[in-house]
Amino acid sequence: MRKRFLILVGLAVLVTAVGILLLLRTWPIVPDSKVAHHVPAGITREKPTVQPFKPVAQKEQHGKPQPVHDRIQALAESPAEFAKYLGGLKTERLLDLARSFLNPSDKGTLYYGIGSELIRRFRAQEDVRPVLQIVKNIKETAELRRFGFELLRASFSYVDEQSQRQILKAGVQVAFSEPDASSELRQSALICANYAMTALSVEDRSPSDEVDLYCERLNELMMDKREEGVLRGLSIDGLGKLHYSEAEPHLLRLLASEDDRKNTPVARTACLALARLGAYDAVSTIGEVLQDTEDPRIYGSAALSIGRIGGEEALGLLVDNANRFDTGSCGVAIRQQKDKILQILSDVESPYLSEAIRATQYLYHPDEVEATKEKLIKLLPQLTNDEQITSALSRLHQVGTKEECTTIITLVPRKPAYGDAWDAVYRRSIAVSVEGQPSAEPTEG
Repeated sequence: MRKRFLILVGLAVLVTAVGILLLLRTWPIVPDSKVAHHVPAGITREKPTVQPFKPVAQKEQHGKPQPVHDRIQALAESPAEFAKYLGGLKTERLLDLARSFLNPSDKGTLYYGIGSELIRRFRAQEDVRPVLQIVKNIKETAELRRFGFELLRASFSYVDEQSQRQILKAGVQVAFSEPDASSELRQSALICANYAMTALSVEDRSPSDEVDLYCERLNELMMDKREEGVLRGLSIDGLGKLHYSEAEPHLLRLLASEDDRKNTPVARTACLALARLGAYDAVSTIGEVLQDTEDPRIYGSAALSIGRIGGEEALGLLVDNANRFDTGSCGVAIRQQKDKILQILSDVESPYLSEAIRATQYLYHPDEVEATKEKLIKLLPQLTNDEQITSALSRLHQVGTKEECTTIITLVPRKPAYGDAWDAVYRRSIAVSVEGQPSAEPTEG
């Protein structure tokens, strides 16, 4: 009996399952978007709106927020808003922000944005100790410490004397006593230290023995050929600006060395430092650099240095080498010798008379032209050297008026040695004048 009951229950379950399956197969399929949800009578169901996508700040791994680099870069596109934003931050926050902009591509934001705001504050007498802590901290990145030295140098004249001495001390420490520091960091530190020591010495706020000790360290660095050329060049620049005359023989020794003469930063700054020292005995040595170098940058520095030192020998070197490179450096240096040129033109016996005559072509201002023209006209009858006569006639043809050229051809007879130059002046003297226009030379044939 019990077995029969269990069979009937099983059959009932089976029939129920089959009925449910048949019902599901005949049920209509409706898309999800059209499935009706229960809505009370009289109320219309609104279509849901899709909200626009708003990007959120990206996250780094482990859920940490990214630096504000991208947001700051976007803000920097509006200078006024950027300046307002930076002005509202504390100095410590600005320095912390600078750590996010140390890549080369971010230098505009770092220096012209963050740096400008910090310099403005320091020039308003705000404390520079936070920056000093950065440049002294060897755990900071070299680029951030370099940035710190730039801030300190730009703000140096506006901070108190105690801070100035701390800046000098920090620069000296990194430049001379941090062998593991990068070359670029040591360069920034040395630039800052040179600036600080020069400013303090000019204002007589640094004892002479302190300046001498600093210059001795610069001299050692300058002569150390194991150091990079740029760093040695900066040490030479410091010696020149501090007018350390004891460095003169060492500078001459550098320029006598073939290797150092080819080292661009060393050779250039050595020439300029000797000029600052007024080393007249160095003219011939710098002249050799001017004549021999194949580097137009060294050539330009040598020319300007010789022009600054001055003298007859300097003028001769500049005129003889004026066309080695098309830099204009010799021309600029020659113009600095205007008084010396006029003095030599008054002395027909001068051994540098030929160079002085040729140098007149570089004196092109109206007052200079008139002064040299008067000197040449007076000098012309006294000349016996054909080359000098040729140079004088060529220049007078360029600057002389028709009336002056008429006088000039009577002062010196025509000779084949300078016939072309004399003929040019003659043609100028018989040129036809047209009213309202300059005289036109007659054409041949």
